[in-house]
Amino acid sequence: LMTLASETHFTVQEIARLREEIGKLPACNGRDGGARLDLLTFQDVVRRAVPEFPCELCGRLFQKLDCFGVGSLTFVELACGLSALSLG
Repeated sequence: LMTLASETHFTVQEIARLREEIGKLPACNGRDGGARLDLLTFQDVVRRAVPEFPCELCGRLFQKLDCFGVGSLTFVELACGLSALSLG
């Protein structure tokens, strides 16, 4: 968590809270056993985290954050994206 905090605008506590909240959402399981978020779940997360973000742009943002083009986001991809989106 400390490494992720150093790469984002989030504190360790905020990242831990985000991870906990993401764990409560329906998510796809990745091959590595980690949670992966599909587009619909991502849209829900963005609506909650940054309500002023235009929903019609979520699909495009999702594609930009999906580094490997697999159709789902890892927690790291999500945290980095939300950090840039909400805090610049």
